[in-house]
Amino acid sequence: MPLVSVIIVCLNGRAHLPRAVESVLNQTFSDIELIVMDGASNDGTSDYLRSLHDERLVWRSEPDGGITQAWNKAVALTRGDWLLFLGADDYIWDKEVITKAAPFLRDSIAALAFGEVFIVAKHNDEVVQSVKFDLAALLAHLSGPNGLGLPHQGFFHHRRAFETGLFDPTFRLSADYEFITRFTAPQDFQSLPIGPVTAFRMGGLSTSPWVSVETYREVTRVYRLRGRSTTRLIWQVAKAHAKIVLKRILGFGIALHLVNFSRIIRNLPPYSE
Repeated sequence: MPLVSVIIVCLNGRAHLPRAVESVLNQTFSDIELIVMDGASNDGTSDYLRSLHDERLVWRSEPDGGITQAWNKAVALTRGDWLLFLGADDYIWDKEVITKAAPFLRDSIAALAFGEVFIVAKHNDEVVQSVKFDLAALLAHLSGPNGLGLPHQGFFHHRRAFETGLFDPTFRLSADYEFITRFTAPQDFQSLPIGPVTAFRMGGLSTSPWVSVETYREVTRVYRLRGRSTTRLIWQVAKAHAKIVLKRILGFGIALHLVNFSRIIRNLPPYSE
């Protein structure tokens, strides 16, 4: 069995998909497999995947119920000990990443291993933010009111982590957060001191300022599932509603400008839409 299975879930992501696929298949570490789960795209994705001839690649193109269901379908196809999840517009940072991670992954007893993620701009590969947590910071963030903090693309999931169940398909935006918060002990996590693992691209649903109300509704559900007080989320939910009100009153452009000004003064990357 391969050490690492990389999963790419996509829908009409043909423009970026080759970069993601090549970042996996060009790894210097050969003991990997790539699972691409495409949601029946109509932009030539199937033709591109059909043109690839690599025994490490398994792909499907069929309708699904969204990214969470697609993740679960892909997990069922994997054979690797560790699973890494990418979007079509994300990519593994360089060709040595899995080679550098392999010694830590082989010896780890953790359910989840995590490393640094570079957040890149929507339309180019400019790094707009680096997200890097040590173990203490990760555990603190996972128990805090701001969601996952470290993009999901920074986590390797050991196969035994799915003994807790697959991703919960009732979550549209926060299934990754719900899954990772199933693990709370320090020994559940392995830090990977290897530099950047992946690039996470701005511009998807998770980086849209206008879906944060739904996101925090889902985060509130996670808090309740974990028996936590939701009081800490009140300010986050209020800010999410304020963004929507600003958009309705001032229009998209001015509201986005104000939201981005707030992010810039907090040293966060601005939204591109």
